[in-house]
Amino acid sequence: MLGYSKVRLGLLFRLGRRKRPDKSDGVEDLRGDCCTLPQELVDEWLFCLSDPIDFRACALVCRSWSGTALRLLYKAVAVTGVTRRYIRLWNTLRTSPHLVSHIHSLVLHRGPKLKIEAFEKVCNFPFTHLENVSITHDRRTFMTLPSAFALQRLFSLPTLRRMALECNFRQWAAFLPIWIACSSTIRHLELRCVNYNPTFLPPAQKHSSPLIVLESLRLGYLNFVDGWLQHHLCPFDFSRLSVLAIDVHSSVVSWPQIAPALQTIEALEFASHMEDQRPIDLSLFPNLQFLHISVYISCTTLALAALSTITSSSRVREIIFSIRPPRANACAQLDSEVAGLPLQHAFTVGLEMGAEVYARWAPHFSRLNSRNLLCRTDYDWFEKQRDRKKLTITTPAALPSPF
Repeated sequence: MLGYSKVRLGLLFRLGRRKRPDKSDGVEDLRGDCCTLPQELVDEWLFCLSDPIDFRACALVCRSWSGTALRLLYKAVAVTGVTRRYIRLWNTLRTSPHLVSHIHSLVLHRGPKLKIEAFEKVCNFPFTHLENVSITHDRRTFMTLPSAFALQRLFSLPTLRRMALECNFRQWAAFLPIWIACSSTIRHLELRCVNYNPTFLPPAQKHSSPLIVLESLRLGYLNFVDGWLQHHLCPFDFSRLSVLAIDVHSSVVSWPQIAPALQTIEALEFASHMEDQRPIDLSLFPNLQFLHISVYISCTTLALAALSTITSSSRVREIIFSIRPPRANACAQLDSEVAGLPLQHAFTVGLEMGAEVYARWAPHFSRLNSRNLLCRTDYDWFEKQRDRKKLTITTPAALPSPF
């Protein structure tokens, strides 16, 4: 596939660099542009590329290529936790402000060697079209009060639709300011926070904007942060969730704030990997259609107990298993349980694993195989469910970054 893209790029390059009319022939070139192809065709071909090097090369061909190439190059920007990369991004946007409008996704990683001033500079930059933000802190770094105020500026952008935050903090004062002015346009939240201060400090200030009505929520490990999420001053409204993913805390489904969402949730992801974890009652989700279960071998019984709560009135039509690690006995148990579910609608069962691993373990699901219900799936279930209702095609957020 990569070779095919290179061939198309070469052909497009040669067509774009066709010889201009010779002035000696009495024909004067007033176009100032060497591309003779329709702009729609140029855009379509450039969209098939993914390497930042290719985008940079295309941006130098002619003006009609440059706009599309730069737009694709800067649509999704990811910066690793190195100070010089943050400075390079900041300098580029400061000296070339026309590039700012191209950035729709921003991924920032903060490592232990990153100078906090560089991180804050990028967070405080006036982005105009930013829709997706992902902030990741290395486990050895901690959120500080200046960083919290920098993120407050970033998360208050009126164009923001999706945000993900993974952070560590020792004091609530370095966490609470982030959310004071959080944009009410946010619809998708992913949160993983480690609080090293077990003392709960309720928010001292109410959220300045209307409540943030979330459509999808993904909660990773939360260490002494769940109390804040359940506080009445928390800026999030969970009542209209369509997609919910919970890793460790199965008790989330019993939160009073989540109760209204039990009627609206269509996609649910949870993990069974703690022996003292309570199984989730799936009969509480009358509109559930898509189910993803991470099955840890030591706690297979939890997954089986959850599946047993599916009733004949269930609307479930897809069940995905991520088995870690696969074992013959666990596969046979899951195969038996799912094959015997009283589902009235047609459904499929997916195994989230690579092609080679799937070929090895699929035969252990003999009942589902015999009914042609089994298939292999990739590792992007949550992302697909989150974007399931989107009607427009966008550039993937994982597009390689120029930085």
